[in-house]
Amino acid sequence: MGLTGQYTQLKKNVMGITGMFETSLTSPECFGRVAGNFDNMGISFGVLQYNFGWESATPIFQNMFNNQNLFMRDALGSRYQEFYNVCFNYSTAQKVAWGDSISLITADPSTNKHDVIQPWKQILHDVGVSDACQGYQVDAAQWFYDQALAWFKEFGFWSEQAFALLFDISVQNGSISQAVKDQINAATVTFTQAKDPKTLEVERMKIVANKRADAATASYKEIVRERKLAIANGSGWVYNHSLYVDCADFNVGLKAAITTDDLKTVMKDAYKEEIRLDRLANPAVYSDPGYDLLDRWLILRHAYLLDTFISGAAGGGTITKNPDKASYSEGEAVTVTAVPNVGHTFTGWSGAISGGTNPQIIVMNGRKSITATFT
Repeated sequence: MGLTGQYTQLKKNVMGITGMFETSLTSPECFGRVAGNFDNMGISFGVLQYNFGWESATPIFQNMFNNQNLFMRDALGSRYQEFYNVCFNYSTAQKVAWGDSISLITADPSTNKHDVIQPWKQILHDVGVSDACQGYQVDAAQWFYDQALAWFKEFGFWSEQAFALLFDISVQNGSISQAVKDQINAATVTFTQAKDPKTLEVERMKIVANKRADAATASYKEIVRERKLAIANGSGWVYNHSLYVDCADFNVGLKAAITTDDLKTVMKDAYKEEIRLDRLANPAVYSDPGYDLLDRWLILRHAYLLDTFISGAAGGGTITKNPDKASYSEGEAVTVTAVPNVGHTFTGWSGAISGGTNPQIIVMNGRKSITATFT
């Protein structure tokens, strides 16, 4: 799986975490969750509870009709035309009214219209959990991903877990005000590289989680806090100890996130000509349905990233790379040097290299990560 595929999978994984908060279901079941017109939105559908009231569900269903028509005919059976009309011909108000007509009426106000009647519940579930519909639900959340990615870069995070935290803030809370950003930056400005990168990442995530929760509406502060801290810590109970969420269940952890920044790093304009010439020389490769431009580019260029981290004493030192580049070619030798600051001592390497030899040479044959420790 190339970087493009890894980022697509990461988006689906972090959506699964937020989807569990939203639906109390794990993946893929959270993609098929459907609720009735309890909130005057017609129906709420899928992992992020897209709805008819805001027209967020409509494009997903239209994509299914347009691109997965045989599947939709099979899933809907005799109800195909009815639902087609709802999705393509009804106004927003009519869609909401239709959603209300399939909502389950109960005597208990706390559950009234929270569910939908059969067979619509099963039909919409089966549509939602299909691979194609899961993909369309991920695509429909692109705005949330873009916002999370902007914060990810702004706050200097590097892990999948942090990306998951920021995506959940984007979905549940919508924004991080400048005032809250200032509070986050003020709380982290005293942080140094004295701790190992993973510990530092978790502590910084906790600051973001708590500061954003503090800014929430009073009645929701603790709900927001426990949800965000569950991600920051990697797991935890939420909603008055009624739901346990573990990021590892969604294959999200304290490991480097493959983001669009990585894609932009390796897909520079300077290499477009190589792709053009390769396309002419190897047309069969580019006509393959499974073709991935970035995968092909990596085969041609073997561009790899070298991540560096500092551990140990605060302000202990830095790492230099020679040559100092955004990415490196297959077999390229990189000299890394640990440079201690005045009053500090370099004690050793960890990660892709080890021991106390300084400088060291790394031969790039994949993405690598190194840490220099100072006392």
